[in-house]
Amino acid sequence: MPVTNAEILNQIHLSGEAPCSLFQPHPMKANFCVGCSKLVNKHEAASIPDDDCLLRAIEFSQSKEKVPSCIEERREGRGGLWHGGFKAVMNHDFLRAEGITHVVNTAKGLEMFGRKYTVSLKLNSLPQSLEHVWGDLSEQTVPSLGPGEGFHQQTSPVILQETLARREDKLV
Repeated sequence: MPVTNAEILNQIHLSGEAPCSLFQPHPMKANFCVGCSKLVNKHEAASIPDDDCLLRAIEFSQSKEKVPSCIEERREGRGGLWHGGFKAVMNHDFLRAEGITHVVNTAKGLEMFGRKYTVSLKLNSLPQSLEHVWGDLSEQTVPSLGPGEGFHQQTSPVILQETLARREDKLV
C-alpha cells in the first residue's frame, strides 16, 4: 500500500522524475532505490511501498547519522553512554564537544567503508583500539577494563552496562 500519512509526505519533496514505479530501498542505504539507482526524493509518492519505508529513507537522509544518540547521561561514578553508526566515530567535532574518549566497536568489517573510516579512527587520538566481535549470546564475555585501560569502538547498551560502573570516561 502506498504512503498515506500526509505528515510523513510533508517531510520530503518528491519530484517524480525517477523512471521506476516501485521504490526499492537498498538494505544499507535506505534512501537509495536499487531498482533505478535514484534517491527517494526523485520518486513519486505512489511508488513508495508504505509509510515505514519512507520514514526509513528520510531518517537515513538526515545528517543525524553522524551524531550518536545519548542513551545514558554521564553522572557521578559513571561515564555517559552513546550509541551510533560508523559515521558518528568520524564526527570529530561531536567527539571533542562531548569529551568522548573511547568507542567500542562491536560491528565487524567496518574497514569496508574505506580509508576515510580507518584514518578517522586514528585522528580522534583515542587511547587505543579494540575490536570486540559481538555475537548476541547470553554468555558473551566483555573484555576486562581495569583502571587506565582504554578502548575504541561502537556498541549497543547491553555490552557497556557493566563497563559504565567502572569507568568515568564517556563511551560511544
